[in-house]
Amino acid sequence: MKINEIDVLVTKIDLKQNKEGKPYIVVDFLDLESGDTFNIIEKDIEVMKSLKQMTKYKISLVLNSNKYGLKLGLKEVVEELGGIY
Repeated sequence: MKINEIDVLVTKIDLKQNKEGKPYIVVDFLDLESGDTFNIIEKDIEVMKSLKQMTKYKISLVLNSNKYGLKLGLKEVVEELGGIY
């Protein structure tokens, strides 16, 4: 399922490593309309390189289900709306 063009604020970007030493990135978002917070864990670091902390974006998300449950992922960054001041 695709979630089209929501306005979010990137609150935190954290680079981590799994038990095997492979890097992954955790990005925390704040939905500017509802006030909800959520995070996305992504193994492909290149996808998240364009995001900056404390910057507003219009993004599209994709929600997938698998045998472990639901997974929220970043589909695309539609537009950068600027930083907070």
